[in-house]
Amino acid sequence: MKSTRKGFKIPRALKIGERFTLAFQDHDLSKFPHQGRLQDLSPEYLCIDAPAELRPPRGTPVTISSLRNSAEEYTFSSKILGNSCLNGNLPVLLLKTPDTIKHKQRRSSFRVSVTLRARVEWEEIDKPGEFFEKPGVFTNMSGGGGQLFLRQNPATEKLDISIVPADGFVEEWARRQRANLSAKRPFIRRDPYAEACKKIRAQFRSINARIVNSKIHTEDARGPIFALSIAFVKPQENCYRLVRYHERQTLQKGAFSSPHPVITAA
Repeated sequence: MKSTRKGFKIPRALKIGERFTLAFQDHDLSKFPHQGRLQDLSPEYLCIDAPAELRPPRGTPVTISSLRNSAEEYTFSSKILGNSCLNGNLPVLLLKTPDTIKHKQRRSSFRVSVTLRARVEWEEIDKPGEFFEKPGVFTNMSGGGGQLFLRQNPATEKLDISIVPADGFVEEWARRQRANLSAKRPFIRRDPYAEACKKIRAQFRSINARIVNSKIHTEDARGPIFALSIAFVKPQENCYRLVRYHERQTLQKGAFSSPHPVITAA
């Protein structure tokens, strides 16, 4: 095919074999972002593999993002030009080649506004052997920490935090892991999907963290609510994945941020 975009240069970050996530605003097309590999490209179109049942109409907008382990992190918007089969058997989507792509700064502590339920445990410095467990609200999360709202200000620096991840995130990653579990243990009697969900939720329990700073955020009839700046002792890859999940949700649906996220803190 002769190029109709004379002098056009394909963005350097786009390389055959590179993997992406494709997210559609219309959830009827794809409930979860689809991962695909760039099979071919030209100044007119990108050819990305896709499940046979994924057939968005021509002109459908789509957001493409690089995977975290890519050499570069970037995102761009495009639209569907059609669908085909590569070499007669591999289902592919044809997307319009973008004029430009937006590069993103790679950093493990990217933060996104999200409100999650949490349970917090600690041992008071002046009361050795006495442990406290309180509900809280975790927000402004990143792979390196976040902000925690509690009704009590812990008299210690060390905390164990258990976070309740969004059901949509758990379901998405459980579907990805289900195939691996089935392949490794083909004779397993338990439901691999339920086992994957349980394993993912367990990865957000008892995260070792420390308090960087604390202050009274607000007060109500029940007393003060404390805002604690939290740093995880070790970077949390699962929290980073959760951040990316909520980032995609924000891009697809528009940002939602409760004006009073600490109201539910016990």
